[in-house]
Amino acid sequence: MVPASSDHYWLWVWMRLLLGLTQMVFAVTAVYLMAFDGFHWRAGVALSVAAVAAAVSRLLYAGRADPRLEASLGDEIADEERAKR
Repeated sequence: MVPASSDHYWLWVWMRLLLGLTQMVFAVTAVYLMAFDGFHWRAGVALSVAAVAAAVSRLLYAGRADPRLEASLGDEIADEERAKR
C-alpha cells in the first residue's frame, strides 16, 4: 500500500468538502425552487446534482476516512505491535 502524503491528505479533505457543499447547496436550492416554483425542470436538475454528489461521496468515502491514510496508519500500528513482541 502506498503511504499517504500530506498532499494526498489535503486533496482528500478538499474533495470531501467540495462534495459536501455541493450536496447542501443544490439540495437547498431544489427545496427553494420547489417551494416557490413547483417541480419545475430547474428543481429536477438541482435534485439530480445533489443526488449525484451524494452518490459519488458515498462511493468514494462510505463513511470512513481515506483508505490510503487508514492503510498507512494501520501499517504503522502493526509495525509498533510487532516491535513490542
